[in-house]
Amino acid sequence: MGTKVVNPGFLLANLALLAVLLAPAAGAGGAIGAAGLRPPVAEAGPRRATALTADTIKAGIEGRPEKAEPTAWPVFYRLPGADKVVALTFDDGPGKLTASLLKVLAEKKVPATFFLVGNAALNNPSLVQAIAREGGQLALHTWSHPYLTREKREKVYWQIEAGAAALAGLGVDYLPLVRPPYGSWDEEVREVCRSLGYSLVLWDVDSRDWEGGPADRVLERVLGALKPGSIVLFHEGKKVTLEVLPRFIDAARDRGYTFVFVGDYIPGLRAGKEEEGQEYSGKSPGGVAVWTLWSMFFSRPCVSVAGPGDGCAWAFAPTA
Repeated sequence: MGTKVVNPGFLLANLALLAVLLAPAAGAGGAIGAAGLRPPVAEAGPRRATALTADTIKAGIEGRPEKAEPTAWPVFYRLPGADKVVALTFDDGPGKLTASLLKVLAEKKVPATFFLVGNAALNNPSLVQAIAREGGQLALHTWSHPYLTREKREKVYWQIEAGAAALAGLGVDYLPLVRPPYGSWDEEVREVCRSLGYSLVLWDVDSRDWEGGPADRVLERVLGALKPGSIVLFHEGKKVTLEVLPRFIDAARDRGYTFVFVGDYIPGLRAGKEEEGQEYSGKSPGGVAVWTLWSMFFSRPCVSVAGPGDGCAWAFAPTA
């Protein structure tokens, strides 16, 4: 058995995130004060990532975040409406196959939404920029990919806001959409998302490409479940996905489907408008900084018997 090696991404990613949290905000908007984190409203399309500032490091340090008012905050498994459209989504990136996926999408002229892990984004900034440059929509897949239903409320806030801070630090546009890892959510997770102004987006067609297996079987699975308004789940790091994707695109088009962005069909996002009752909490940024500092000194770093990066998908995850 080889010698365990500490992944250097552990310290680098934490330091980078902390720098994002404490860096002054750029632009005419100035600092974001205690009134809350509110990404500027765009003329159309995604929100502009907004850097967190030291002014936000106030609340969230003491006690739990305030409980949001009860509401029927939506959770999207399919696109609203009856149009014969389908949305491609990719989880767990960016990673070693992201560039290859972008090449396929560009060749087929197909839009896609990428739900990025914040930690991986900071470790692969050029890939995040490539997705944005190629016109892909970016959204959140938390900071370190935990089961949110197993986390304390404060850590759910932390996971979402730290993921957003990572994208903010890279200066890319992102949508206020969260996909909970493993599709695991409950009412508390939904309440946290509501208080932050993020909609939950899941899927109704699961490729299960993470299992690997023959490309024909994966293709049969996704085509068999396809219906108008489907949101299809793929993952960025699986070779079988590269085999299936161009065949799936061609087959779906042959059936009369049009590929669209998820964000174009979520109410309130097309024109960059906020839904009634949506608010951006000013409490969690302080919690992001506290958990970041805490994890740097008290959580276990990611280690690998084969060397840095192998078996370490994310730099760290705060311990319970």
